Amino acid sequence: MKKIISTVLGILFAFTLTATVANSAAKEVRVAYFFGMAVSKS
Repeated sequence: MKKIISTVLGILFAFTLTATVANSAAKEVRVAYFFGMAVSKS
């Protein structure tokens, strides 16, 4: 029983970590894209 719980927690942790990394990467891309648009317009 304990092993199942730790496995689930491990998967959850890995998923959260991946989602956080993906989210921050997407934000960086959006910011870079936004700045690129602003620079090319001016």
